[in-house]
Amino acid sequence: MKDTNPVFMKAPAPRKVWSYKQLTEATEAQIQFHADFLKRLLARNPDDRHNHISVNQVSSWAYGAFSLWRDLTQGWHTTADEMRIRALADAVEHAGKDNAAEKGCEE
Repeated sequence: MKDTNPVFMKAPAPRKVWSYKQLTEATEAQIQFHADFLKRLLARNPDDRHNHISVNQVSSWAYGAFSLWRDLTQGWHTTADEMRIRALADAVEHAGKDNAAEKGCEE
């Protein structure tokens, strides 16, 4: 569907240029944010049997950040960067699984 609003037709598209370093740092920060969020969630309600749903969501968000970074930087990223960021995302998932195992919950 074509936008016929004259204001939108005249407005310039916003533009941002990101460096590889900025994308990598932003991705790492986002994954760390998800890890910290998950820790706070599990600390607040350690016996909540619904936590496994939140753990799955948060670990999916972390892995999604990694996947987006990998796709955006394809051809530029180093193997070391890919392995480090993947390990960060995997750590979020493992933290949730470790908590579920400690509580005797099934995923």
